[in-house]
Amino acid sequence: MAVRQLHTYCAMCISRCGVVATVEDGILTKVSADRQHPNGCICVKGTAAPEIVYSPDRLQYPLLRTRPKGESDPGWVRIS
Repeated sequence: MAVRQLHTYCAMCISRCGVVATVEDGILTKVSADRQHPNGCICVKGTAAPEIVYSPDRLQYPLLRTRPKGESDPGWVRIS
């Protein structure tokens, strides 16, 4: 199993906190604060990045609403 730790930054908000991203076999598994970065901390959004990236509810393609707002079913259809 190939494990890499990459020093990078979090793009979840405008703060751009320094983080260490752990990647195992090409999959982001953990995001933690980079203690060498000036702010030395990270919020819960950044820590939850692996869960957000691999969530089964994450949109994988653009959708178009086909019914007016307020309808019980917005009628989403996949577009290119």
